[in-house]
Order: sequence, then structure tokens, then C-alpha cells
Amino acid sequence: MPYREQMIERIYEAATEPEKWPALLEEMGNMVQAPSGVLLMRRSDQWVGWQMSPSVPGNAQAYLTSEHPAKSLTTPRLLAANHAGFLRESDVMTEEEFLNDPYMVAWGAPNGLHHCASTAFVSSSGDVAVMQFMRKKGLPPMSRLDLDLLDSFRPHIVRAGLLAARWRMQRLQTATDALEMLGLPAAVLDHRGVVLTANRLLE
Repeated sequence: MPYREQMIERIYEAATEPEKWPALLEEMGNMVQAPSGVLLMRRSDQWVGWQMSPSVPGNAQAYLTSEHPAKSLTTPRLLAANHAGFLRESDVMTEEEFLNDPYMVAWGAPNGLHHCASTAFVSSSGDVAVMQFMRKKGLPPMSRLDLDLLDSFRPHIVRAGLLAARWRMQRLQTATDALEMLGLPAAVLDHRGVVLTANRLLE
């Protein structure tokens, strides 16, 4: 099987086996000299889930759960661009803005990272997913060819993300149905108190 087809197959496998994301992110990043790759899930204004390649330096989880991400302009600018593809930091921010952003000040620069490429999409649950690949300081910005290569995999990444969200909802529905069999009304709520799924006893 050609290498590209293997990568696409692994993207869909990761939708059902999340533990495969770290190795996949690193391999995708290596294609563009950016092995530090992350897949983040944001709900409202908080990061609630993530997968990271082994090459991601420092304590990224500590950064994601700190106050700094809420002050960063990187994700709002990426979402405002509304671009169905990967973008460089220079596509959405000036160099001065980027270097002074909390993302770089609190985490990127201290860990020797600089240029990056990112993309975002909204899942069926309304959560925002962001995939980003980061290069070490000293390497040049991503080229158009680098972005084109990442873009060639993006439709499969989006579909895998939507499939994962759908399967998650099916698992939640199965859980409430099981409680119905025990005679218990049950529902699953999100962090805002919105009902995601409920069994017939509760309805």
C-alpha cells in the first residue's frame, strides 16, 4: 500500500483508537520538519482534551490548563480566518503580535519553538478542534508546499474527527439505554447543562 494511503488509513484508525494519535501526529509533522504536533479540543473557552506527539517539549498540559490560553489570540485569529486549510502564524498575526502572545511568551519560546501551521474545524457537538504542527526555533517558516502537503490530509482529519464525535454520542446513548433497562431515568449533560442524550424514561 502506498505511503499516503497508509497515512490516511491510520487517520481513520485514530478516530476509533485515540491512543494512536501521538505517533501519527509526529509522523505527519516529520513530513514538514515539525514533529511537535498537537490535536486539541476546545469547548466554550477552555481546552478540554488533547493528543500530543512525543516530541512536544515541556509541560504542554500545564500550559493548556493555565490562565494563558484564554488570553492568547492565536485560536481566535485562526477561527476568524475561517479557512478550510492550514495557516501559518504569519497568515493571521504579525510577527510582533505572535512573539508577544501568551502562547509564545508562556510556552512556545521557553521550549524553543517558533514557526507553526494550524487548522481548525467545528465538530458536530459544537466543540472546536485545532491541529497544529510546530517547528524548532531557527528553522524557516512553513512553505506553501508544506501547507499543501498538510492540506492534502485535512479532509480526512475532519471526517475522522466527526466520526469520533458521532461514535462518542452512540456510546453515551448506549449508556443511558442500559440504565433504562434497570428502570432508571438518565441523561448526559455537557458542561453548560445542555442535554446531549437521554433515555425514554427521562424524556
